[in-house]
Amino acid sequence: RRIDSKFVSLPKRSYDSIAREHFRLCGYKRIQTTKPVTLKGDISMAQPKRKFISPDEYFMTEETAECKSEYYHGEIFAMGGASVNHNLITSNVIISLGNSLQDASCLVFPSDIKVQMDKDCHYAYPDVSVVCGDIEYAENRNDIIANPVVIFEILSDSTKDYDRGSKFTAYRNIPSLRDYILIDQHSVFVEH
Repeated sequence: RRIDSKFVSLPKRSYDSIAREHFRLCGYKRIQTTKPVTLKGDISMAQPKRKFISPDEYFMTEETAECKSEYYHGEIFAMGGASVNHNLITSNVIISLGNSLQDASCLVFPSDIKVQMDKDCHYAYPDVSVVCGDIEYAENRNDIIANPVVIFEILSDSTKDYDRGSKFTAYRNIPSLRDYILIDQHSVFVEH
């Protein structure tokens, strides 16, 4: 398969650390509660405690949210906006693919369609995705696709390591995926 390319051995950091760094840079807000922690010498201080969000809670939140967010193992990460270059490249990819695939049984989706990367654990919004044949939806959902054959991500300074590394690794969990294409928005450079 083409997706078993040179990118497999890129960043060694865990998915958690890359995802947290990416979403911190994009201005995510995590739902937190606090609980007291006792340290040596009876010094107490509040420490953030993560609240687990179920996939169903995430889906309900997404239906009324004003901005998109990704879901990863019980945490929700708000997505930041994109630059003009990013949007122009995304539009050009969608137009080009749409024109090229108009006689095929393939559909091109923009970043408003979620992709299931790992059932009940991980959902993301790729910049562009392509489904050929019938659309397979995530269980009981008509807004999450489970069978993209091609995914495009437009690289930015804050997401390039995540897109090349752990996000790519997560996308590899999708059995139908054949191609993963990265486009640099700051130079003429495409990785496949």
